[in-house]
Amino acid sequence: MGSHAEEEKLAEMCRKCGGKCCFESITVSEEELERLRKKGHFKAGKLKTSQGEISTIKTTEGEPCPFLKVGKKKTGCVLKGRERPLSCRLFPITFLLEEGEPKFYLSKYCPYFLEAGGLEDWMGGAIGEAREELKNWSEGEKLARSFLHKRIHGRRRLVEID
Repeated sequence: MGSHAEEEKLAEMCRKCGGKCCFESITVSEEELERLRKKGHFKAGKLKTSQGEISTIKTTEGEPCPFLKVGKKKTGCVLKGRERPLSCRLFPITFLLEEGEPKFYLSKYCPYFLEAGGLEDWMGGAIGEAREELKNWSEGEKLARSFLHKRIHGRRRLVEID
C-alpha cells in the first residue's frame, strides 16, 4: 500500500494500541468471508440494516478477532497483506458512501489516528486499493457498512481526508 517504512510505523502503532479495533465485530464482504473461511474457524454473522446487509466476523465480549494473536512479546494479525479484510487493512481509515461514491475519513476511534494521518504514502495507497476492491462489493454491502459506520463513529469522530 505505502512505503515499507510507513507500513512498519503503522504496525508499531497497532502493537502499542493492542488492537483495540480488533475487539469489535469486523465487517467483511461476502467474497472476503469465503476467503477467510479457508484460513481458520470463526463465528460469522450478518448485520441487516435498512440500507442492506453485510457479513461480519463476530467477536465475543472481551475477546479479540480470532485472527489477532495477543502475546507478551508481540501482538498482531496472523493474516498477512491482502489476506486481511479491507476494513482491517484500511483502519484507521474508514469510508462512508456519499452520493453513491466512497468518501474516506480517519476514525478518531484509533488512538493513533493523527500519526496515521501523517503516513501519506500509506494513506494514498490504502485509499487507491480500497477504491479498486470496493468495485467487487455489492451495493448492499457498501450501503450497509456505510450506514453502520455512520452510527458507530458519527460525524464528530471522523476526520475527512479526501
